[in-house]
Amino acid sequence: MSKTFILNSLLLLSQISNPEIKFLDLKNKLEKKGFQVIIALPPKRGAYGLLREADKKIWINPIVFELGIGTQTLGNSKK
Repeated sequence: MSKTFILNSLLLLSQISNPEIKFLDLKNKLEKKGFQVIIALPPKRGAYGLLREADKKIWINPIVFELGIGTQTLGNSKK
């Protein structure tokens, strides 16, 4: 994983007010299993989260943190 991506992820997470501990724990577990968790608008319009199994990428729409559903979105990301 590139240093730029890691720094961007940390910057985005630092901008989230009171990030959910459960979300960060789940994100870390997924990354240890080879998934890439991307906090950005998913390629599919209107989605809160999106899983692309082929390359183990998970997009999480930043709005979910304002809605308080970050952990649920990461745990339920669909294709």
